[in-house]
Amino acid sequence: MALTISIFVIVNSILAASFVTLLLHSTDVFPLIASIQVDSDINLEEITPYVDAGQNYHNDSVTTQKEIHPIIRNGNGITSSDKLIIINFDDSYVSQIIYAKPILDKYGFKATFFQICGRINERGWEDISKLMKDGTDIQAHTMTHANLNSLSTEKLDLEIHKAKECFLKNGINTTVFAYPYGNGWNNQTVLKSVAKYYNLARTDSKYPLTFLNCDLWGKIPYSNVANESSISMPSCITSENEDNGTRSAKADTFSPLEQTLGSSRYAINSWSHKHIVGPYDYDNFTCIDECQRYNNSQMFDRFKAAVDSQIHFNKDGTIRAIPIIVYHAFVPIEDIGESVIPTDTSVNLFEDEMKYLHDNDFKVITMKDLVYIQNTNTLSINGSNLNS
Repeated sequence: MALTISIFVIVNSILAASFVTLLLHSTDVFPLIASIQVDSDINLEEITPYVDAGQNYHNDSVTTQKEIHPIIRNGNGITSSDKLIIINFDDSYVSQIIYAKPILDKYGFKATFFQICGRINERGWEDISKLMKDGTDIQAHTMTHANLNSLSTEKLDLEIHKAKECFLKNGINTTVFAYPYGNGWNNQTVLKSVAKYYNLARTDSKYPLTFLNCDLWGKIPYSNVANESSISMPSCITSENEDNGTRSAKADTFSPLEQTLGSSRYAINSWSHKHIVGPYDYDNFTCIDECQRYNNSQMFDRFKAAVDSQIHFNKDGTIRAIPIIVYHAFVPIEDIGESVIPTDTSVNLFEDEMKYLHDNDFKVITMKDLVYIQNTNTLSINGSNLNS
């Protein structure tokens, strides 16, 4: 059995690095045939637009309604002791459905799955349809998971616009976008393209908390959160104050485009659940420079630090900050330290983390529950979804 697990760890590492469909017949290590495949050549002519040209893709998650506040109060069903969290799954790994979804169901949690539309085959669409019927939130993660900063205008349109149409063709109106590798949120060309088709966009900032109002940045100690060696905070354009270790938003640092679109709207923070932190060579499964490595116990502590960091800000019956945790592939191994892929999560670790959320009365919401308030340039929560 130990040999079987060792072989699985190596094979899964290759899968995670190359995104190639893995077909295994051994039910001991991979109980189902993968539903997601790679389409290296995408024929744009086969992607029929679901909507007429010029249609406004945005929906009512962009609002100027005064009754929805950037911080949610007791009247919307939240008390001062409530803790919120948003769980994301990126990159269309079948292991998310096989291993993670049953654990979510066990605790009654819903999550947002950011799917790569060009890599979904017929079986994959069947799985996604089942997820949606079960209340799962499906959002867009491009067509091929390309680095958006390195693309021509034509290829950028493929990744962002055609991904929108690809999902619409399959009956899904994606309103939230996730940048591959966390790249593109500060690129004016990318930002303009994303803003045409999506209401909100999420990046990987290594900082777990998204603040509903940028004014809070001036009060935030930004070091030693979830034990990250270095972090960036794109959801508010910031300037460092090295004297007291805080960051604050300054309106005069916003570009004209960012002032128009909303600085928090298209650069929502998140924390990628990684057990190897540092520059990494995914082709050779080695660190390029010095890395920090964590086992199950250490990752569990980092997870608790990330999700509990909100309690310093969510006081007096108001919600000001929400942690967003991003998962990728799941592996059935004893300890995550055995994996050579930084973004892998062991199934037993994920079980422990979800149990922690359940036992400590966290409310789990999804990305579609976030609302952008246009006249105040702030984020809010759809309070009607928090009473269940």
